[in-house]
Amino acid sequence: MKRALIVATLVAGVSAFYVLRLDGAAGLFVDDAWYIVLAQSLVQGDGFRLISSATTPILPAFPPGFPALLAPVLAVTPPFPDNVAALKAVSIAAMFGVAAAIYLHLARHRSVPAPVAAVVSVISVLIPAFVFLAASTVMAEAVFTLGQLCVVLSVERAARAPAHDATRGAIVGGVVAGLTLLIRLAGIAGVVASALYLWHRRGWRVALVFTAVAAMCYAPWAIYAAAKRDSQEEHVRHGGSVAYSYRDLLLMRYGGEAHTGLVTWADLPNRISGNLLNVAGRDIGAFILPAVYRGWSESGQEVFGMSGEAGIRASSMGRVGATVSVSLAISLVAVVGFVAAARRRFTVAEILVPLTLGMIVLVPARTFRYVLPLAPLVVFYFLCGLEVLSAMAARARQWHFGSAFRIAAACILALFCTEHTLYIRSMTSATPPPWLQEHAETKAVTDWIGTNLTAPGSVASNNPGLVYLATGRKGVSMGNPYENWQLWQRLGIRYGVALHPADKPGQVLPYETLYESPDHRRWVVELQPGLTEIDRRP
Repeated sequence: MKRALIVATLVAGVSAFYVLRLDGAAGLFVDDAWYIVLAQSLVQGDGFRLISSATTPILPAFPPGFPALLAPVLAVTPPFPDNVAALKAVSIAAMFGVAAAIYLHLARHRSVPAPVAAVVSVISVLIPAFVFLAASTVMAEAVFTLGQLCVVLSVERAARAPAHDATRGAIVGGVVAGLTLLIRLAGIAGVVASALYLWHRRGWRVALVFTAVAAMCYAPWAIYAAAKRDSQEEHVRHGGSVAYSYRDLLLMRYGGEAHTGLVTWADLPNRISGNLLNVAGRDIGAFILPAVYRGWSESGQEVFGMSGEAGIRASSMGRVGATVSVSLAISLVAVVGFVAAARRRFTVAEILVPLTLGMIVLVPARTFRYVLPLAPLVVFYFLCGLEVLSAMAARARQWHFGSAFRIAAACILALFCTEHTLYIRSMTSATPPPWLQEHAETKAVTDWIGTNLTAPGSVASNNPGLVYLATGRKGVSMGNPYENWQLWQRLGIRYGVALHPADKPGQVLPYETLYESPDHRRWVVELQPGLTEIDRRP
């Protein structure tokens, strides 16, 4: 009875933070607008294609798993944006699954005491980045994290099952891994890690069964995508990172920006070293002490703002040397905990984590979102590392969860709860958090379009998915206007729309400003015909 009361209290407390942080924003991340568009396409029976495109409804690069989960919600709820809370409920439910999965992994497979496992699970789901993604976006990270942890659980079960049940367990694990691949292709690290682990624990036959089942689950999508993929010209005409394959994105110097050129062998050392620094010197620290990177009003926005980049890609977080030092120290403690946990009881997670990081260092983009699904395991490793270092300092020989764990866990929980409380209070204040301000300014643009643009015409926008969801107008991605102006005219693109802050095209281009936000950074322009030759500008 006492345990049930404690669990109910924890669930109620965590639920309160998620529910109270719920807002009306969706689609601001760009990718989440695409997820909703694709789910809508499935509901309408148009297949898995960008029905928002003013050119050909192209096939996107990412797999259909997450839009397929959103589709039933879209089918039974009012149109966008009245269904935003229901769409976010998918991720919120997934986060409670994450809490249960990491608890089961620690308690069952590592023999961690139940109170310790419970604390790690609560800390994991209160990480501001997770709460932000679930309550303020419609992104796939929560569902993918749950899938990845379910792969760990199912593979551990297969590895520990009696001999006659090992194959059955491998089949179940393969199905879970295959479905996780359909959420995000990064799940390939889980497939490889699980196959290696099962090979070591149960032999090559069980590993082969697991791999074959995972491949069979993913194969229909792979075959369909290969057969139905549109021409490269159609993808280029649409533009934006959604139009490129994963291979194309990896080969770019910077993901989604084809004009930056292709990566060379000479570029790879800098990419790998830069990503290693980002992961160890920024991302890991933001799991444990995110408040050192930004104020509580930007709670969770490290998801897209964590970077040490300079120039036009410079961000507001992660560039201060002191915070890099803090994160490196936290990463070092996590490495100590990783080694200690592996020596005490080696699991598939100890293969999954390094394999995932090995993939991430090759990504030509900010790394935080890709590392985030490892956060529950990183939290555990960090707290283990503190215990090990504390025991070493005390010259103790046994590893146990004592005062160092309790103090660190209490401090992290207190910081997270304080941050969430302050953020919730500010949501209804005279000066709301920056994310809600951006939502309001973006909505002002789409509301103006819906009210004032009565003539037909497609749009070029830096968030064409959200324009389509909010106004019904089809469009393409707004790349370099000097390169694309004539192409847009041939495609019948009549308007240019900046939902995210951007400079208007130069005066050499013919357009009329129809709407402009007070800061002149969000706007609607009408493209004017007439020019036959336009100089290419950098």
